[in-house]
Amino acid sequence: MAQIPIEIKRDAVAANARFEPENESATSQDNAFWVNNDTQPHKPTPLDKNGNPLEGVWLNDEIPAESSSSGIVFFNPDKSILGTPSNPVKAPYTITYVCAVEGHENEKGTIKVTA
Repeated sequence: MAQIPIEIKRDAVAANARFEPENESATSQDNAFWVNNDTQPHKPTPLDKNGNPLEGVWLNDEIPAESSSSGIVFFNPDKSILGTPSNPVKAPYTITYVCAVEGHENEKGTIKVTA
């Protein structure tokens, strides 16, 4: 099981923070987490298959400035983000996520779950 850190950071001239790397890969055995190196709170939130944020699936609270989130594990098959209990999505699949903090909607990333 690999630990996969995704950094949240803001350049000195950028209006919005960004996820670094913006595109990540993981397996169903990996543990991904976000490290907030910004001065503002952030809340990475997956989008469902229709592009709508799924609040409370990954994190219940925002990640405060200068701290990190708990780990997220991806499942194969996925029954909670892109799939349903009766129609799960099997790897490989890609999850798109955004920051759910109001005004941060342009902060986006993807995670490709490979197996």
